[in-house]
Amino acid sequence: MKPDTVSLSAWQRSLIAMIEHEDASGLSGLSSQCALLPISGCGVYRDSSRQARLAVLRQDHPVLRELLGADCFDRIAMDHVDAVASRDSDLNRYGTDFADWVEHNVLARDGFEDLPWLADLTRLERTLYDSSFITAHPEPTNPAAVPASDPALHLATHISLFRSPWPVHRVWWAHQPGQQVKAISMDRDDHRLVIEHAANEHVFHEVDEEAWCLLDAVRTDTTLRELVIDRSLNVQRLSELVMKRWLIVEPPA
Repeated sequence: MKPDTVSLSAWQRSLIAMIEHEDASGLSGLSSQCALLPISGCGVYRDSSRQARLAVLRQDHPVLRELLGADCFDRIAMDHVDAVASRDSDLNRYGTDFADWVEHNVLARDGFEDLPWLADLTRLERTLYDSSFITAHPEPTNPAAVPASDPALHLATHISLFRSPWPVHRVWWAHQPGQQVKAISMDRDDHRLVIEHAANEHVFHEVDEEAWCLLDAVRTDTTLRELVIDRSLNVQRLSELVMKRWLIVEPPA
């Protein structure tokens, strides 16, 4: 196969495979025509890529690293790095599946049987990291300005929804600068959280089931009519959530 007949995306995938996994099979037929480094010469790129992904996981999960200890965290993170390549040019997106990986590949290991909440702490830290890319805090919606027809509703961009059977938000908060780490009961319960983000600060609000169900229903943009016909929802609570700036109400498209 000639180089000019190979798609750029296929060539890039093959090059990644050679760098990450020392697999040059996808580049067979190209090596004689292309000035490619031999597999042995890709080691420097492989090490650089692994260290960059490890740095991302360290940056995203400072509390997890503090709890586990730097050496333990780095071993777990490097296991993930070796198993999961980066598929995006933006390294900020690397590690979105780290919590799932921890849940399925770490919690069953010896020494982790008493830490079933570890994956949810990992998810929370990723949620907080992702919030650094949110837009500005919105102005409150004036209920009197809400259109009488079927308005569109969506979550405000400065909040995240998070639910866990463990109080991992208390664990995270206890490990913030200036806080004294105290014993935290990790008994199972239902923690429904609205997290407000502003200027790299996070405020946790625990909400009841009615409020959570409404917010969760609006997680995918919807309309007032769609909420009203769902008899499981108490739409009388909508104005409360709008006044808290958690919901945005807009005229129908």
